[in-house]
Amino acid sequence: MKTNYLFPNYCKRIGWILFIPFCICGVLWLIDESWLPTISLPFINGNGHTVFFDGNDFMDELLVIGNTVALLLIAFAKERYEDECIAELRLRAFVYSILINYVIVILGTMFLYEELYFRFLCVNMFTILLLFIVIFNALLYKFRKLKDD
Repeated sequence: MKTNYLFPNYCKRIGWILFIPFCICGVLWLIDESWLPTISLPFINGNGHTVFFDGNDFMDELLVIGNTVALLLIAFAKERYEDECIAELRLRAFVYSILINYVIVILGTMFLYEELYFRFLCVNMFTILLLFIVIFNALLYKFRKLKDD
């Protein structure tokens, strides 16, 4: 089966290597952001003069980008043997992850408020990909176990 939208298989390993430290730093940042160093960059024009500098910390943007790239590499990497059955499992996992994610969004919207709701939304950016990875690997495990029996 031709799947042009999937990354090569080795990208899954790279994704896990990136995800583990970015996830740990992200969770620690959500708990207490003061332990991480601040990253702020001045923007300099062609003449060498600082045009814009507001002391904005870019650590949260770095954590979001790192986690997103890592999860995309994990979720959309080919399996070693990619066929129509794997594609069907991917589709089923994708549908389940979207349904479960939006149930979580509805529940969070109903029961969380103020700062806790904001943190919930920050984490919720990653739940579709996390749910997809978990559900797809669970379905893949069941499929392979049934295939071996």
